[in-house]
Amino acid sequence: MKAKLLCIVGLLSSMAGSFEAQPSCRKTVPVIAIDQKTNVAIDTLTAEDFRATWERRAMPINAFTTAPAARRIVFVLDRSGSVIDTPLKSFASDEHPGTLANQSLSEAVSAVPDSDSVALLVFAGKSSQRTEFMSPNSAKARLAEVLAWRPVGDHSRRTPLWDSIDSALKMFGAHQSGDSIIVVSDGGDNSSKLSQSRLSAELVTAGVPVFAILISPQFDQTPEERSMPMDFADFAAATGGTIATIGRQPQGLNPARHYLRGATQLLRLLDHQFDLTVEVPEVGKPEKWHLTLKSGKKQKETTLLFAPYLAPCAAAN
Repeated sequence: MKAKLLCIVGLLSSMAGSFEAQPSCRKTVPVIAIDQKTNVAIDTLTAEDFRATWERRAMPINAFTTAPAARRIVFVLDRSGSVIDTPLKSFASDEHPGTLANQSLSEAVSAVPDSDSVALLVFAGKSSQRTEFMSPNSAKARLAEVLAWRPVGDHSRRTPLWDSIDSALKMFGAHQSGDSIIVVSDGGDNSSKLSQSRLSAELVTAGVPVFAILISPQFDQTPEERSMPMDFADFAAATGGTIATIGRQPQGLNPARHYLRGATQLLRLLDHQFDLTVEVPEVGKPEKWHLTLKSGKKQKETTLLFAPYLAPCAAAN
């Protein structure tokens, strides 16, 4: 995880600078606070509860506000072979990855508030299909069409997950507060042109967190396949997001990390996303920062979801 985050730093960096020699700018970062015991989002915190630091120096917090009531979500649905083409005989009827993916997307879209806008992107191999942004009710009406989609040609075994998330990011156009990407996948990638670290850098710069509903195949896996959920969990955390698991718990996940269960629990988090605005030294490289709660008791009982690197001031929020 540390090596991947350092790689993100290198990709975002364009020049070095001294904090003392540069003025500051303001950056707005999406933050979600979660009660570790109940997995329920916390709404009672204020700006006074937080401490933001860089190299043990305090970073002024200018505001802690709720995200807009009307937000945009892009759902990314993986229809590659590992999700939909695994033989049915390998699974119980309710444990097939394709069945779980379909159920998860339907459940997630149904949990989106009426005030939000939803777009759908489905992919496998070199093929993909996307929709415009629409109301949740309109998205539910198009789910059957989306779930029936299959790739053109024999490309289903290729999974360009990172490239597809990048395409989802571009669907927003100009980024707005509250924008989020939710992925339904087994978390594997074997054909993207864009690297995971480059994609993380783009998402951090845009201020768009990635959340995922991870579906783990339950047949015998190679060590590389078993590492996929952990890789994706680290990736989501680097953007300020997290994962929810569906079906059996995927192998390889860090037991100390905070994970959710099911699509509805994940969607409920987005209703409790805040925007934290901090004063950032105006340098040309990203900075590792720390966000904690001032109360030690609250800190121990709370998980904070936020991107652990701040994009440079020159980069667009």
